[in-house]
Amino acid sequence: MRVVLAPLGLEKTGRSNQEINFAGETFTANEDIDAMYTFNSWRLGYRYQFYDEGPWELWVGATAKVRASPREENPVST
Repeated sequence: MRVVLAPLGLEKTGRSNQEINFAGETFTANEDIDAMYTFNSWRLGYRYQFYDEGPWELWVGATAKVRASPREENPVST
């Protein structure tokens, strides 16, 4: 059995010297901008060797993968 857990979350703060229009919102030049990105991934796998004779090996297996990327209805707050 194999388990892979790969959580990813980034948060950044910055400012742009130009006006930005994003998701129906306008950010003026030199305004502080907070950004957050999340993309989590989980994987579970299993394999079973059912034949091993001489030069032959036969395996059967399966893998399940789940990805979670939260989506907010209104990602920009004022």
